[in-house]
Amino acid sequence: MPQRAMRRASAIAIAILGLSIAIASAAGTASARKTPAQATQGETYSLSFSPNQPKVSTSVTFKVNTPKLQPTSVTMTLPTGSSLNTSAAPKCAQPPTCEPSTQVGTGVASVTYKTYVIPLDFSVYNTQAGLALVITLPNGPPVVVLPTWSGSTLTIPLPNGYYKGVPIVITELALTFNSIGHGGGAWIRTPGTCPKGGWTSQGTIVYTGVTDQLNASAKCSAKPPKKKKKKKS
Repeated sequence: MPQRAMRRASAIAIAILGLSIAIASAAGTASARKTPAQATQGETYSLSFSPNQPKVSTSVTFKVNTPKLQPTSVTMTLPTGSSLNTSAAPKCAQPPTCEPSTQVGTGVASVTYKTYVIPLDFSVYNTQAGLALVITLPNGPPVVVLPTWSGSTLTIPLPNGYYKGVPIVITELALTFNSIGHGGGAWIRTPGTCPKGGWTSQGTIVYTGVTDQLNASAKCSAKPPKKKKKKKS
């Protein structure tokens, strides 16, 4: 990307993400207007596990796509029977300065402004107060967004803003939690059984005056993965 375009992308990203702290404490205070009909156009929600056998430590990936308008928050739930153990990883005391051992995941987001689509990478850390998403900007200091866990439900506030009077929209969000720990000490552990329809989850997408709920099913396998045969030397 040319240096000038990179500087503009950074300015746009800072304009939207600079509102993170205010929205984290009062989610839903600012959003583009929308109608209920617009709320369901093109939205997608999915999750997947690896490994996807029952009763194992696993990594889980959530994906949300809202191509029309930006919500104020998204909420994602682990399937019934999953377990979350936030004590399985050390805790960062002061994000964004966190030790590598406190990192529990990674993510990517797409920010849209006019014809620009700006990809943003972020790291997820376990902290004393919950989670911290530390977002890397093209040419600027990192920005921290503070999601909240409630039981097995994760809610992420999405900052909303404008750049030179034009709205900025976060259109895609993907978040992966790493497989950490084993047995009862796993960060995330899969449910104890594998139903025929897979493991179900609900995503809640909140706009101003409109709430959409989307269901997703993650594939699971009751059979352990096949071990790769060692090649004879």
